[in-house]
Amino acid sequence: MRRRIILASFGILLIFLLSTAPDTGSARVLPNMANKVIPLGKPAGVTCNIVDPADGQTLEHGAYRVLVQASSADGIAKVTLTVDGGTHDITNNRIGDNYYYDWDITADGDYAIEAKTESTRHRKATDSITVNVGEGQPGTKWAVIIGIADYEGKDSDLWNPDEDAKEMQQILLESNYPSGNIKMLLNRKAKAGAILDAIDWLVASEGPNDEVVFFFSGHGFRVPDSNGWDTDTESDGYDEGLVSHDFYGLPDGMLAALFVNIESTKVAMIFCSCHSGGMFDDNDDAGITGPGRVLVSACKADQYGWDYFYLRNTLFFYYWGDEGLIQNNANSVESAYSYCYPFVTAEKPESQPQIWDSYSGEFCL
Repeated sequence: MRRRIILASFGILLIFLLSTAPDTGSARVLPNMANKVIPLGKPAGVTCNIVDPADGQTLEHGAYRVLVQASSADGIAKVTLTVDGGTHDITNNRIGDNYYYDWDITADGDYAIEAKTESTRHRKATDSITVNVGEGQPGTKWAVIIGIADYEGKDSDLWNPDEDAKEMQQILLESNYPSGNIKMLLNRKAKAGAILDAIDWLVASEGPNDEVVFFFSGHGFRVPDSNGWDTDTESDGYDEGLVSHDFYGLPDGMLAALFVNIESTKVAMIFCSCHSGGMFDDNDDAGITGPGRVLVSACKADQYGWDYFYLRNTLFFYYWGDEGLIQNNANSVESAYSYCYPFVTAEKPESQPQIWDSYSGEFCL
């Protein structure tokens, strides 16, 4: 399948080495990643994704059908699934576009599930997840947390987005989010398919009276609206989006079409990435800027986010999440934004955090 390479205005993060007073000699520019980002849905080579269950999901005892999605322009020769101590050839088990294995779950515990795919030209791909078996954890709080510091290859890696994600998980656990209701994707786990599966899980799990959080820290991108990455028309002429571990671009319009299905009217979305203010810069992005939602971003649509080695966080999250919420200088999404803004802009005047708030009152996590 043809790989369409875009000329994107990618958010180039300028990253400072450890020092008490960074200067121009301690900054380095990461290579331009514009030619690495490709539209979702146009993969090359062979793919393998466990689409159900989702990574980190809690399952109950009984029969469960594991679904694997595999594709290759060459054709699929073999698909295997390893779970609960056994490896099973599921090449001939097809349902729709997926391969399946019917797993009889009889014991509690954490289980690793690994799928392997081989094409007719012996190209291979794998995917693995971990699930928990035991009593379900019904609750009214649900979250998807994504942090990508280790991108595919070597020259586009960051330092701290995965640390942002771990601290965000800490914040939510301390705010009585059940661990089984938090899906976290770090680094290589945060491939495009896994991110979309996690959003589907979030939408399927939450309800009208629940509390929902979506968090992303990693690379962002910006491209001309005329490039046709999604179907909406942006007033500023640009699409913004998130970059998965495997360099697929997830544009704001596509994400809005998924988030519009959220029933909750208490939703927080936090974006720690370049151009992240563009995720909610148009009021017609109803899927994102819906009722009862508060959204915060590291910067404006045409600005960059920053990652500081010595902070052990991205610049925005250090003041919003670490100093703001963890160190009790703030007690809500909104007050953490108010706390972080002067610190971030004092360090980087050209990187201005943004907020969009349609939630009545303070969104206290």
